[in-house]
Amino acid sequence: MASDGVSLSLRERFGLRMCAGLDGGGGLPMLFRSRALTEATEEDIEALRALGIEVVYDLRKEAERVANPEPAMVCNAFEVRVCPVDLQDDESRTQETKSSHVKAAYGRPGERMRFLYGVMANHADAVQSIARSIIADGKPALVHCANGKDRVGVVCASVQLACGVSHDVVMADYLRTNEYNAEMNRRDLAHYAGLMPPDAVEVLAAMFEAREEYLKVFLGSIEARFGSFRRWVG
Repeated sequence: MASDGVSLSLRERFGLRMCAGLDGGGGLPMLFRSRALTEATEEDIEALRALGIEVVYDLRKEAERVANPEPAMVCNAFEVRVCPVDLQDDESRTQETKSSHVKAAYGRPGERMRFLYGVMANHADAVQSIARSIIADGKPALVHCANGKDRVGVVCASVQLACGVSHDVVMADYLRTNEYNAEMNRRDLAHYAGLMPPDAVEVLAAMFEAREEYLKVFLGSIEARFGSFRRWVG
């Protein structure tokens, strides 16, 4: 059991963790983050309820939700709010149709992710709305997307910064995703290593990682458009 009360099972199965600085104390919200809950069991639901979670924010687009619906037991146990954050109509990372031309599709390592974090900044209204809702609502919440890295990373960082968590702590918390997704990333990269050349695998590895430069693109874009992050998030 981690210091935030999250069991080893939830950490390993869903990458679940509490966001740094948001433990429900001092009038701040209690906020957790994870990958999709598609394979949640009744035991998992009870463990989530034991953490005090009341609201689940699903940031996935419609196609993702249709392919991997939120389990009925999740919808029955929690208030589920579907709040898509736009990454454009990008295909799932596990789709193999682009495996033969991944470099042409995604560019050099990191290029695609820098672009997508800029896209999220261009759709800042959605992120802003979710962050404001989490803060104003005050209910212990869990935010998830498919892999718990990019869309979740941007939303949780926005809430953390709005609540006064320091930039350094927010960035370190964002980068912890690499630890929580390490086994999934090793498995997927091993799969792709048998399908494409090493330089293409390097491009995918950069996409699977949380990198400081990615989050900086989002935060920098928000500051450039709105003058300051705090002014934007309200």
